[in-house]
Amino acid sequence: MTETDSVRELRDALGAAAVRTSAPEIVRFLRDNSWLSPVLAQALERRNESDGSVLGVQAVVTPATEADVISLAAIAARHRLPLTPRGAGTSNFGLLTPAEGGVIVDLRSIAGPPALAGDSANAPAGTLQGNIEKAAHAQDRELPVMTTTYAQATVGGWIAGGHVGLGSGVYGSVWDGNVVSARIVTIEEQPRVMELQGDAVIPLLHTFGAIGLMTEVALRTVPKHDWLEAVAFFPDFDHASAFVTEVSRDKKFRHRACAAQEAELMPGLSSLAPILQPGAGVLLLIDREQVSDFRQAAKHHGGSLVEWQDWDIDGGGKPSIAAMVYGHRMLWVKRLLPEAAFLHVYFDPDDPDAGVRALKKRYGDELLVEMKYVRSPWMLKALGYRPDATLPAAVVSLRDGATPGKVEEVLGFCDEIGLQYQNSHTNVIEDNGLFPDVAPIVALKSEADPYDLLNRGRLRSASRRT
Repeated sequence: MTETDSVRELRDALGAAAVRTSAPEIVRFLRDNSWLSPVLAQALERRNESDGSVLGVQAVVTPATEADVISLAAIAARHRLPLTPRGAGTSNFGLLTPAEGGVIVDLRSIAGPPALAGDSANAPAGTLQGNIEKAAHAQDRELPVMTTTYAQATVGGWIAGGHVGLGSGVYGSVWDGNVVSARIVTIEEQPRVMELQGDAVIPLLHTFGAIGLMTEVALRTVPKHDWLEAVAFFPDFDHASAFVTEVSRDKKFRHRACAAQEAELMPGLSSLAPILQPGAGVLLLIDREQVSDFRQAAKHHGGSLVEWQDWDIDGGGKPSIAAMVYGHRMLWVKRLLPEAAFLHVYFDPDDPDAGVRALKKRYGDELLVEMKYVRSPWMLKALGYRPDATLPAAVVSLRDGATPGKVEEVLGFCDEIGLQYQNSHTNVIEDNGLFPDVAPIVALKSEADPYDLLNRGRLRSASRRT
């Protein structure tokens, strides 16, 4: 590969070890979890055929300090060099598929020990989220919302590409005050450092890393709980879903995971074989102090609760239920149904069962449902629901999702009957389904990335300074 002036300048500024240009290394840094989407996987195959395996990327650059990030941003702005930021590559939205080549920016070296003060934890953006949780535990606190990939995911990568996770049934999403602040470097000839606080950070969240290069993030913390992993078993999905609805709507219940699975999905949880029972199930992480309350609620809905193990940030003696819910859920369903595709559907909070019935009536067992709830005023408002409700956030598995046009067909049916959804098969912000008004996102990007160099193509409405 011919080395460009911009790559040589990056090597001079950051050091030879910080700039890698071999094709095998570039390809390695282009991998993420977008293979979970048949639509994105097929699109990547087409790009590989047309643009080659490196997709026009010239180098992988690994800044070690914020000063390095500032130097990188200045060089990119002068050369109009597209940048694709990268954390641990755990996202499934295909964010490591650059539209116009350029360089991959590996931000994992921007890491360090978290600093806790009051009810927040501040850490460099490349710090693993699990390490922030461990630091919080040392002060008898914890993160209210945490990605299931906490052992691999960087905090900056998570808030750029993710939005919910363990704890969202009680504490909501990244937009609900769980991200306190973020520090970003602008992509300009003379880069600036912007400190985004409170609501000012919202346009940065789950906007696919297209807004600014993050160097530091502060997350909210809450008092620590002792979490128990458990499974509740029910004769059918209706009973399991009714249990989840009750304990999700009643604010006295404390849980980090509470997700009902159709009976056909349960065999995929082979790690739970010692306790698996026939019928539908609910995967649970619950406050140990409330085990009797959860057990009573399960019994009320015709079910039974079986304890699995105490949850531990470093892992227990058995496979963790924390790695079977939210983003991780897609991995074990793929083992059961290799051709599956996933849809995130948000039902009417006042009548979630109506949405489930409509989908099942149309598609039957072609479509399998997981039902959980997210207590997110921000998402409720964005989706047009009353913000004081609890949002039914189902994950729907399409058995034959790899069939061309199948995902689009089901999304079209949702549009036809008025079901809200998040499109997991696009990496364009306007098409995601959670941003009815992108004006604040466009405004922040125009200030922080005036040449539209950062993850170009992710924000269709972005302005571009000439």
